[in-house]
Amino acid sequence: MLVLTPWWSVRVFELEDLAYTLGGGVRQVWTRVLLPMAMPMLLLCWFQAFLISWFEYGMTAILGLGRVRTPTVHTYQLISEASPYAAAVACCLLALPPLVLLWLNKRALFRVHVHEVP
Repeated sequence: MLVLTPWWSVRVFELEDLAYTLGGGVRQVWTRVLLPMAMPMLLLCWFQAFLISWFEYGMTAILGLGRVRTPTVHTYQLISEASPYAAAVACCLLALPPLVLLWLNKRALFRVHVHEVP
C-alpha cells in the first residue's frame, strides 16, 4: 500500500482524463493506461508479499503451534535435529523459488526495448 500511494498523482489522473477524452471506455482506460503504468509497482508489491509470506517462521510457529508444516518450519526442525545434509538441502530448496522470482522480476523490470529505425 505504501509503495502504490505516491503513484496516484496528478499526472495519473490527468492521463486517465485524457484517455476518457480521446474516447476510451472504462475497460480500455484500465487495461491500456492504468495497469501498464502500475505494472512495475504491482510486480514489486507481489514479489515483496511473496517473500514475506515465504520466509515467515515466527507467525507460523506461534499460530500453528508447530503442527503446520511449512517449508520454513520444516527447515528449522531439520537444523534443530542436527541433520546438516538434510538441512542444507532444505535451505537450498527454500531459497530456490525466491531466487527464480527475483530473476524473473529483474528481467521484467530491466527489459530493453529496441525500436527499429526505418
